[in-house]
This record gives sequence, structure tokens and C-alpha cells, in this order.
Amino acid sequence: MRSKTPLVVALAVALAIVSSARGADDQQWLQYRTADDPQRAGVIVRPAVLDILPKAPEGLALPPGAAAETLFAKWKTPLVKEGFLYLAVVKETQGGPWSLAYIDSNGNGKLGDEKPVKLSPPALSSPQGGPSQFTEGRLVKILFPSSDGGQSTYHLNVYCYDYSGSRQLYVSSAGWYEGAVKVDGAEFFCALIDYDSNGSFNDISEDARASDRIAVGAQRTYAAVPLSRYVQVGDKLYTPKPSPDGASIAFASAGDVKKGVVTVPPGITKLTLAGEAGQISYTITDSRVSVPVGKWRAAGWQFEVKDKVSLPWVLVAADAKSAPQIEVVEGKGSAVDVGEPVIDSLTTSRQGESIYFAEILKGRSGERIQVTAGGKQPPAPSVRITNKDGTYDKTFQFQYG
Repeated sequence: MRSKTPLVVALAVALAIVSSARGADDQQWLQYRTADDPQRAGVIVRPAVLDILPKAPEGLALPPGAAAETLFAKWKTPLVKEGFLYLAVVKETQGGPWSLAYIDSNGNGKLGDEKPVKLSPPALSSPQGGPSQFTEGRLVKILFPSSDGGQSTYHLNVYCYDYSGSRQLYVSSAGWYEGAVKVDGAEFFCALIDYDSNGSFNDISEDARASDRIAVGAQRTYAAVPLSRYVQVGDKLYTPKPSPDGASIAFASAGDVKKGVVTVPPGITKLTLAGEAGQISYTITDSRVSVPVGKWRAAGWQFEVKDKVSLPWVLVAADAKSAPQIEVVEGKGSAVDVGEPVIDSLTTSRQGESIYFAEILKGRSGERIQVTAGGKQPPAPSVRITNKDGTYDKTFQFQYG
């Protein structure tokens, strides 16, 4: 790990350029980026909900006169020796909004030496009340200690929710790393994302929600997959080795991977498998593919068929919620049952005197389905509504989106 000094550029998305010192030959350095709303930049993270402490920790004092009311919490992060940093959200006036936040940004176990972060209402009101019930602080700067005696910069967004006695504090990562890397001599774009918002960029877990994210592609992309044992670069597998602070990464060849055979129904031309070893996508030509041994589930697939006039129809499925797990064993075959049938469901909701209809296509495991015919979306379906005596008979066209 090395010391990094960010240079914030006054753009919609700030760019912090880290130093270009080099480490081991296989380590490749990435650039640090921040955004007050990473999701608008295409970077998806999962907020970390903080446990509110029943009382102020002993010896942890705010600056004199800083608050009329205070909530104390711990933000868990593996990048400090204690395993957490203290955070406090305060009301400057009794009965007023939560307006300031203090966080132990230098990791010295104190809040009294910290400058407050101004909390402000979000651009949109909270769903259950006015904006005074929901306040936020953007791009809160943290300085983590690094192994070489320097400091590593990180940014958080802080949120406070308070409605009808229900209080919640949470934080989300506001920074990520990205840049060009070389893998086996070829150049790719790589992004590292602190998905679980704990300050570290190299978390791996069997629970995908607790794993960080990595994106590797020929073009710039934030379409990230859970960080795991393998990552797919081109059509080959590699073992990613990011540093805890996200500033650098190395790629090691996966070597001689033990594999088994996975078979799919006819018409399946693409298959994405997710499991303990990573997320891997395959193009399939003969209903079978070689897959590393281990436990997997079908996270997505593509099905192609031609109708009676030879028009090609394509179903693309993604985000399977309840796909059954299969175990791939070396030298043996395992079947993945994906594809047809597709479930077409119609839902209704009432708002005042209006009734709204929505049609959703899903796969058997909860997959979201997109349909194209001849490379284009087919005409949107219609719904016809009549009453018993036929005095009301109207047809309405659905709209995509």
C-alpha cells in the first residue's frame, strides 16, 4: 500500500489521481474516483446500516456546545486496527433536524478534534415525510493509515433517517478505483468497487452481498460482478488480487482448472453462472460447456428460436432470484434447466379513481426477461376491458418502460 494524495477536479464527477509509484512487477495501479452519487455514474454499492449505540462511549466527547441531541454509532471497517470508526450525528437545536455529523476521519479514536460535516435535506423528499425527516452528508473524507506510514484517502456518504421515532444511520461508499490494466499483454479497463461500503476493496464472501465488485472489459464498464476466486477476462479465467485499499491489482493465471460438463436445453445460446468461484459467462453452440468444478446457479441466459416465417426471436434473462444450485463434478455432466416457459403476469393497482395495469415477463426462477423479434422489440401488447352488458368495451396499448 502507498500514500495517495487526491487532486479533486471541479467536474460533475470528481477525479482524484493517485501517485504513480510502482510496487511489485505484477501490481498495476488504478486511479481513485469519487462522486456524490456513484449510482448516477453507473457504480452500484450497498449501504452499510450502522448500529446506534445506547449511550455515548466513555471518553468520546464532541466539541463543547456542538449538540443539543446526539446519536453515536460505529462504522465497521477492516482498514483500522480497532476494526471501526466512531460517528456521531447531532441536532444543533433541541427539536430541530439532524444537521451535523462528526466522524473519526483520522482514526485516532476521538471526535472532539473533527470538523463537522453539514447534513442537508436530499433533493427529493423521503417517501414517508418531508425532507426534514431525512438528511445526508456527501463526500465525507476519511484518511486510513497505510502500511508504509502514509495515508490512504476514502470517501463516504452519510445518511440519517428519523421518522415517527424510528431512527437509522447508514453510510455508502462514494469512491472507487479504475484504470487500464494489462492481462497477458492485452489492455483492458478495470474497476474496483467497495460494494459493501466498509472501506475495503478486496472482500470475498460466499454471500455475494458481502463481496466487493470487479469489472473487467475491453471498453470502459461498471457492469461489475462479485469479487471471487476467478474473474473472466476475455474468454480466460484469472485470479484477481486487489490490494485492501483498492489502489492496485494483480491478475494471476487460474492455471489448470478442474472442470465438468454442464448441459442446457436446445436453443440456449448464452449462459451466465454464478457461484463460490465467481461469475462466468459462456457462448454455447451445442448445448454443452465445460465449467470449473464447484457449486453454481444460473444467473442469466439467452434463448433463440425462429418462428414459422424464420423471424428470429431472442429471450434474454437476467437477475435470477431463486435458481436452483447445481454441483459440477470433474469429468461428469450436470444439467441446467433454463429457458422456456416464460411466465407472463398481469398486475393491477388502484390510485384514487384510476386503475393501473402492468405486464411483466419472468422466468421460472424470477429472471427478468427481455424479448426481441428480428433485433427489435415486438409491438407492445394490448389489454381489452369490457363490462357484462357490453356498454363499455375499450382496448388500451401497453407502453415499454
